[in-house]
Amino acid sequence: MVLVHSGRVDRCGREPWQHVGVGTNLAAWRARVIGLVCVVTVPNCAKQPESRTLELGVSVRLNGVSLHSDSEGRSMMAVGESGSVAWRDIDEDASLQTWTLGDTRLHDVGYADLDYETLWFVVGTGGAIHVAHQRDTEFTWFGQDSGVVADLHALMVIGSDALEARVLVVGDEVVLLGQASDTLGVFTWTIVAPPAGGWGRLRGIGSRERRLPGTETVDDYIVVGEAGRAWIGDLESEWQPLDLGTDRDLHDGGYNYLCGDGGTIVDCGEKDSCSTRRFGEVDFVSCRTSWLVDEHARIFEADPSPGDQAFDQFAWQPRAAASDDGLEVVLVGDGGRAILWWSGLSFCE
Repeated sequence: MVLVHSGRVDRCGREPWQHVGVGTNLAAWRARVIGLVCVVTVPNCAKQPESRTLELGVSVRLNGVSLHSDSEGRSMMAVGESGSVAWRDIDEDASLQTWTLGDTRLHDVGYADLDYETLWFVVGTGGAIHVAHQRDTEFTWFGQDSGVVADLHALMVIGSDALEARVLVVGDEVVLLGQASDTLGVFTWTIVAPPAGGWGRLRGIGSRERRLPGTETVDDYIVVGEAGRAWIGDLESEWQPLDLGTDRDLHDGGYNYLCGDGGTIVDCGEKDSCSTRRFGEVDFVSCRTSWLVDEHARIFEADPSPGDQAFDQFAWQPRAAASDDGLEVVLVGDGGRAILWWSGLSFCE
């Protein structure tokens, strides 16, 4: 008998020996024993992804989403074209509320809590910033004086207490920093002095916790945009240019990761320098969660290895994602669509 080895090992560690000709059953017995050990010692986590449609009552493209979780449950706010805003409890369709904030294209949304209340922040074109004060299911909206007319594309709320949080906002040739005033719902917005040559057309914000010598850490924030331009700062000292080794447009960022055109993924982690690589050729549109979403409506793990396949592919194009645990993800996008998606890998048999 001749045994031919395929050169691969399967996910349970079995070697795929193939029988050619007739002879002893030693190889078959060996395979059965190894397979039994695998079944006993390795849990089966290969489940199919699942999703549930979330009705938002709008039909326009949605560009941003934020997921809020507390002891009372989970809610979400999504923003998009034509000033559209939608809020709902994740588990109650009847909770849906919608608003139209002028004719502005809204790009991003975030929140901070105040005792049992919440402040939601929304940014968009023409320097538009709006803040909503939520108490239970009642909302009061406050228009903000941003001091700019540039298009604003992304925001990050830094800090969980709405009265102490700072709101970092980026857009076309502009970086803003917002802080609460003495009037609830009204923030003071400061234009951060641009570096020599300007900020460029900024599109996303990332963050990382950088370890200093010893046990101390510092929070860094990274603003990125077209042609791979990037700056890093801690909100206390002057922003510094950051060479990411790419001239690709970068669209989004989250904790430790940035992403953009041509499959570009930037991993900043705890080190002083960031590493940039390419995964495929398709543009990424979102990497704010533990997942990457590309322009072919596919979703991948945040740090994919060469040859990794997508976990799922959708029938419509997601434009933004939000998650509070990395396991379940809210995705919104074209046509006002929204889903609650989970990978199916959170539980093993």
